[in-house]
Amino acid sequence: MVLALRQRHRVMVLALGAFLPAAFVFGIASRNPVPLLTASPNHLAYQPGQTVAKWMREDLWQNSQLRTRLLTDSTQSTLALEVTASEPIVKPDVLLYWIPGNPEIQEILPNDAILLGAWLQDPVRPLNVPPAIKGSQGKLVLYSLADHEIVNSTKPFPIP
Repeated sequence: MVLALRQRHRVMVLALGAFLPAAFVFGIASRNPVPLLTASPNHLAYQPGQTVAKWMREDLWQNSQLRTRLLTDSTQSTLALEVTASEPIVKPDVLLYWIPGNPEIQEILPNDAILLGAWLQDPVRPLNVPPAIKGSQGKLVLYSLADHEIVNSTKPFPIP
């Protein structure tokens, strides 16, 4: 009886030794390719002749020195915010949010926070301002999605 079990075990181990590497290679080869974006779909392409800075401020942010510029196109129909760091902020998956009004920012984002997009330090990309927040006052917040923490926030300011 022991000999029969050993023979069956040997056959199964040899079969798995041949089948598992082949299944692994087939699984890797049949994966869908990772989609790559050359540019964020919600950015305002910066071209010196087409975008104009409405204002630039370096005194808005509380925890670190960040420069914020409000850009517009030549027709003044589209607004975009560009946030630039003088020193790199080393946090994973940083997102830029707009929080309307003058709420007290705690450790979590309020329910009415509006996502503007992923904040990239290099290359710097402007993020479109949704039409719903034009003409309102609020705060910008940098939020690390991976750490679930607020990295930095601004003082309240109006978007014209």
